[in-house]
Amino acid sequence: ATRCPKHREVGAHAMNNSVPVVVLKTVRGTFQHGELCLVRSLGRLGVPMYVFQNSTWTPTARSRYVRGTLTWNFSTHTEGQSIAHLLEVAQRIGGRPILIPTDDVGAMLIADHADALRPWFQFPAQPPGLARALASKKELFLLCKKVGMPAPETEFPASTQDILAFIDRAAFPVVVKSIDAEFIPWLRGGQSVYIAHDAVELLRYYERVEDAHHPNLMVQEYIAGGPQSIWIFDGYFNADSECLIGFSGQKIKQYPPY
Repeated sequence: ATRCPKHREVGAHAMNNSVPVVVLKTVRGTFQHGELCLVRSLGRLGVPMYVFQNSTWTPTARSRYVRGTLTWNFSTHTEGQSIAHLLEVAQRIGGRPILIPTDDVGAMLIADHADALRPWFQFPAQPPGLARALASKKELFLLCKKVGMPAPETEFPASTQDILAFIDRAAFPVVVKSIDAEFIPWLRGGQSVYIAHDAVELLRYYERVEDAHHPNLMVQEYIAGGPQSIWIFDGYFNADSECLIGFSGQKIKQYPPY
């Protein structure tokens, strides 16, 4: 088929690559490879690509396949202002672009304001609350327990007293994570994932990072093993939960290391 001009012509005409794509990145920080994969994969097919980036010097922003780089600080604007800006972007680009979020905060933003965005963008319809449930590590853990899927044992302390009670029965090391993606405690010197090797480390980290008014840290069973022990599945499921395409992957390296 690849040698036959007629077949190549049919294949080219069968694919509609005229609809633009907007890659939505809301979290400011390090470069993520997923957005670059989107730009290269779709851009090579001739799809017009537009990306939200923190800087015009990131690999994604400098890609030959990007038609336009969009800058907007989602963290310093209200959700209403961000939605209004997205609608302006859609009107400027035209063609009712496909909107693809690349982080949890972006996915929740789209889900929460789907009715306002849908006339101007294309994106999958999801059950109400699903994006937030999956972005919350607490809700995801409870969902795993509900359906019988194995998951590391996890507790959700709400105070220093809860942490002290946990220490009395804990087997170290333990993993400390942020529950909700919107409240990752970097401003308090925290990390999205932290490994506490003993009670002193755990208590010191908890008291430094946790916000007593908005508890957002959870402690989790530590599962030993290097990056090579981490397996990932990515798949696309239709409305009937049928997996139309799936990929499994194994991590080679972890960032930050170890």
